[in-house]
Amino acid sequence: MKIKKILLFMITPLFFNHVYAADKMCDSTLLPQEFKVYYNEKVIVANQPFEGSTEKILPTRNEFQGTPGCYIACYSHEQNQSVYPIGDNIFVMGQIRVSGHYTNKICQPTGFEDKDISAEQEFKFKCEKVFPDKCTKSSCWAGGDTGGWFGS
Repeated sequence: MKIKKILLFMITPLFFNHVYAADKMCDSTLLPQEFKVYYNEKVIVANQPFEGSTEKILPTRNEFQGTPGCYIACYSHEQNQSVYPIGDNIFVMGQIRVSGHYTNKICQPTGFEDKDISAEQEFKFKCEKVFPDKCTKSSCWAGGDTGGWFGS
């Protein structure tokens, strides 16, 4: 039993260092403005083509280019002008890079760490400003679940 505990204590820091390093890489990576994603009818989206997928362009704005930074996604209930659905009448309109960092693949904008940014007016306004043709009349809100673009 002691050996298992010792091994666990030895391996745990390696795991956390790997996760930390992956988050740091994400925090410094800029995605292209016309970011290619691949989608299918089963509501699967990936950044690599897969069997049965259709290529889509996810509008990406690198408003913040410093480090650390992360991407917020702009969502809407409006299918018109959307890139792809994520389920239950929710559609992705685009994404914006902001000052912040990734924690467990979730963008944590600076000053909003561990907060639900979907209710924050600041990010609703940012989506409207950056994507005025897609986010009209306060139709959009933001979310931070974008770290999946960078792999595991």
